[in-house]
Amino acid sequence: MSASYGVRRRELALAICVGLAAGLSGCGGGGGGGGGTRSSSSGTTVQPTTPPAAVVPSNAQLSGTGAVAAHSAGATGKGVVIGIADTGVDGANPSLSGKVAAFTDGSAQVLDGTQDVVGRGTAMAAIAAGRTVGQFGGGVAPDATIASVRILPDTTPKDETYPTNNAAARPTPIAPSAFATANDLLAAHARIIVWGATDAMIDPQAYSFQAYQNAFQGGARDSVLFVMGAGSNAMSTPSSLANLPTTPPGATFQDRWLVVAALDGPNNDKLAPYANQCIDYYCISAPGHVQTLAKGSTAAAPVYEDHVGTSYAAAQVAGAAAVLSAVYPTLGPTALRNILLSTADNLGQGVPGRLNVGRALGGPMHLGGDVSVAGTQVTFTNDFLDGGLVAKGPGTLTMAGKSTGSMTAQSGAHVELMQGSGPLYVQEASSITVHGDVDGGPHAPGALNQVVGVSGRLDLTPNTAGTHIRNGNLVFDLRDVSTLETLIGAPITVDGSATLHGTISFKGAVPGYVNTSHQTVISAASVTGAFAATKLAGGMFLDTSLQYSANEVWIDTTRLSVQAVAAGTPHIAQSAAALNAAGRIDAAMDSLAASGAVSPNVGTLLAAGSLQQAADEGAARRSLASLSGQLYAAGTAVTLANIDAGNQALARHITDDNRVGAWVTALGTQDTMARSGFDGVSAQMSGNMVGHDLALGNQGFAGVAFARMVGNARLAGNFDNQRSRSSESMLYGGIRSSGWYGVGRVALGNFRGDVRRLLRFGDTASFAGGDADGHYLAGYGELGLRTHAGAFDVTPFVSMQYARIHRDGFQEAEATGFGLATRGQGMSRWQGGLGMRAGSTWGLMGGTLHLDGTLAWQQAFATRGDGLSARYAAFSTWAPVEGIGLSQRAATLGVNAALEMGMRTQLALGVDQRFASRDRSRSVMGSFRVVW
Repeated sequence: MSASYGVRRRELALAICVGLAAGLSGCGGGGGGGGGTRSSSSGTTVQPTTPPAAVVPSNAQLSGTGAVAAHSAGATGKGVVIGIADTGVDGANPSLSGKVAAFTDGSAQVLDGTQDVVGRGTAMAAIAAGRTVGQFGGGVAPDATIASVRILPDTTPKDETYPTNNAAARPTPIAPSAFATANDLLAAHARIIVWGATDAMIDPQAYSFQAYQNAFQGGARDSVLFVMGAGSNAMSTPSSLANLPTTPPGATFQDRWLVVAALDGPNNDKLAPYANQCIDYYCISAPGHVQTLAKGSTAAAPVYEDHVGTSYAAAQVAGAAAVLSAVYPTLGPTALRNILLSTADNLGQGVPGRLNVGRALGGPMHLGGDVSVAGTQVTFTNDFLDGGLVAKGPGTLTMAGKSTGSMTAQSGAHVELMQGSGPLYVQEASSITVHGDVDGGPHAPGALNQVVGVSGRLDLTPNTAGTHIRNGNLVFDLRDVSTLETLIGAPITVDGSATLHGTISFKGAVPGYVNTSHQTVISAASVTGAFAATKLAGGMFLDTSLQYSANEVWIDTTRLSVQAVAAGTPHIAQSAAALNAAGRIDAAMDSLAASGAVSPNVGTLLAAGSLQQAADEGAARRSLASLSGQLYAAGTAVTLANIDAGNQALARHITDDNRVGAWVTALGTQDTMARSGFDGVSAQMSGNMVGHDLALGNQGFAGVAFARMVGNARLAGNFDNQRSRSSESMLYGGIRSSGWYGVGRVALGNFRGDVRRLLRFGDTASFAGGDADGHYLAGYGELGLRTHAGAFDVTPFVSMQYARIHRDGFQEAEATGFGLATRGQGMSRWQGGLGMRAGSTWGLMGGTLHLDGTLAWQQAFATRGDGLSARYAAFSTWAPVEGIGLSQRAATLGVNAALEMGMRTQLALGVDQRFASRDRSRSVMGSFRVVW
């Protein structure tokens, strides 16, 4: 017995090592390492005279490196319950400690009260879900949980290789209740149930096909994958119990039924001598010769033993199903069965495919069936070669490999096919995205397959070279909710007919697309029907009037209708700046199409194409707004604010007191400009004004002043900004008396601005910049009446202002041709105002304090030339540039304080808040005056 056992052990280890081809400890020698006592399948304990071959992990026996790859990827069956109906399971076994979630005794023939006297069920549980102990490498799904029901008596042989025609060798006849057994395992939440009993272990008189069919179908049983051994009787067909789905009266559980045949231990590419044949469509094979920890083993002193029989092959398949169930928790038993069957190794005629767990993790390769992706994302990496998959959502199924089988999306599922597809069927509220072509596959003459969108969405936008639908028809549902998504410049070629309904949606154009008067969208052997609606991705500025013929659908893309699309897209139409730019872009594109561009270089063409292909409404709106030049349109308002600052500085100086001399005033404003439909502009200005005045007679005065200012204006939420420097020289004069005053000034100024902008063209961008230089002439006059109201001086006043601003022409430097260019332009403006100042003076120990407040109103009544006209640098068409523009009316509230620290020295501070129709500003001015 010892010699025989040693030969079997060496053959087994050798076979496993050959199958693995590398890498596992113990492979490569017949003698080597390993302690512990070993026993043969008959239970006789032997002590080898030479060190035995290392025990190879049982999960490594599953064809090639499949199971090893599965475990290295973390696929260990966690959270899945495997139900085992056999001789019971010994929960004290070290490889199963803490893993047996439930145990029920259904045999009623217990001899010594233990959970498993024979050890068959324990070995099956260890092979399916045991953990690593000593040199036992663990089961196929080491993190799965076991639920056990004992249905066989303690006299059952450990292995199945006994004479089945010898009644004396059979176990004591029993009549187990299969229905109750299934209920017990279902109560323990088993998702995979492996049935260890075979015909030879069941009383023929108590056997009932109908009873077993009732046990395996209906209700909760329909969500369970049943795994049955084919039998170990060397028969040409599976056992009657294993072949139950083909037994009248018509069982309904074929699609969740797996029958397992045993492979020969020394040679795992053929059936074992004792194995029943299993060649039906629900059959698979796995090694029938395994090693586990023997009964009575402990973690400190493991004992190993061999087991031979089909039930152990079935346990490996159950473990593999648990691994898949943990990786793909939404898949039902049919999908698990189909994946295992379709990924099995082909062993040739008459031998069922060999289990390959590693390959199974990549999803099905044949068969197909329903795949639930509800609430999750599932990715299959295998090539799906034939059959049909039905993805049920809501959720996402990604087919990363080649897919030549048919695909159906339903119940809100989204399917993405990364390497083309076979026939497609898109059902209600579902979608399919295809990368590559669609092949209808073989078909009967005149009966082409269909790619059908039924109230669903077929997305062909990944295919920038176009999509070829071979051997098939393109058919859309009559309802308008079916949608075809595609790219302009990526034609769809259909070998068969195209029946069109619903909506076509252009999500963009292919990279580098060049406009043409005849762009094919769909070509087919015949075209019937028409799309009820045409949609563009937000910012797609194309005239999308589809044209139809008997075998083609095409579009004219030479005419860009930017303004029409912008006005018809609510998100874009909300931006007046974008709408303003749309008209100028339309004119530019017309010029480009007519070859009327000044310099249509490559950069200009690429920029125009990128703008045309803006990916969505947001990108389109940002692109148009960036091309509007609205920051330039705010430049006049900034210059007028600087002129107003000079006016107010002079008025404050004159009304502070009646003395003359040298004076210095600090200038500073913070302005926020806004107008509906345009981006806001924030502007800051700071500087100083220095002046000196002389007395003319008793009441007159005259003087000169000079100011220098620096400023910065920025478009809100954008890169666009302008930095400026300006200077001003002025002459002023007036009369001051005890009852009234009058003052006027004439100012000459110049400004130099440096503008930097970011031009956007869909997903691309380019910097642009130019100078904003110019000069101005300003006149201001103010007349006030001095009165008293108690302790307060009250001064009502009226004012008049004139400003004439000239802006030099410029051309922005950039490479796309969409930078702005302008000629020199001028504007003039008359503005009247009225207001009132009130204040009082208090004597202090350190001098005299004067406080006053100002309330004023201004109204423009004659403005000319405030608009800015520009063209794009590469085009000759001129158009207005709109922006925030000028406020026509404004109110000012100010507070001023002046401290006289002697006869010749004064320190003053003033704060003004301006409220205008299009701007809000606050200015702070300080002054220091010394008379000499």
